[in-house]
Amino acid sequence: MEMPVRINPELERLALTDTLAARTNLYLRLLHTSHAFSSLTSLDAAGRLPERTRQLFRSIDPELLELERAARTRSLRSRLLREIPSLARLLPEGTLDAYVEAFVDSQEFWAPRGRSLGESFCFDTEADPALRGATRAELLRLYGVIAGLSAAPERASPWTGEIPQPGALPGAQASEGFVAASPLLAALKELDAGHMTGGFEDAASRPRLVVVTLFPEGRIKLFEAGV
Repeated sequence: MEMPVRINPELERLALTDTLAARTNLYLRLLHTSHAFSSLTSLDAAGRLPERTRQLFRSIDPELLELERAARTRSLRSRLLREIPSLARLLPEGTLDAYVEAFVDSQEFWAPRGRSLGESFCFDTEADPALRGATRAELLRLYGVIAGLSAAPERASPWTGEIPQPGALPGAQASEGFVAASPLLAALKELDAGHMTGGFEDAASRPRLVVVTLFPEGRIKLFEAGV
């Protein structure tokens, strides 16, 4: 027996809304998410699509669509790696592409709360239950804060439990801190040097305050202290 297609609620809402804005947004989803075409195929087969949306959908060549979607996914992956070069080493080996696919299907991609693309990705990925409570999750937060603070220091942080440190040092433009359970700065240094492959063990440690401080011309300084 064929399993029914699980349809993203927001995608379904857009598909059933008979407006130009909804169809435009729906087309963008088709260009980015791998499951959107099969979801619309299911809605079309059930006769649920508005007439103009049905005409648009049936005019799309699925092979050309997949080529375009794959190219956009590669471009997004490259943009994330330019912003956070250590990302592939940080995540479990071989999982970056899957996390990029999940990110494109998330609300954080379409209505981002992060201050940059990289921070939005880290914010979304850190919430994965498989990573929560682990050193990887805390490093994702650290990389996300660095990316977000560098891109838009005037905007509010999306993270909960942050400990803002405005003007903590002379000449600082902005600061943001949080309490971590792992010695993050040592792990970050190893990752950025290319020495770690993402298979590191969580280190038992007392809680520590990690502070990211932005100075003019985009200079970032990191500080860590026991609490």
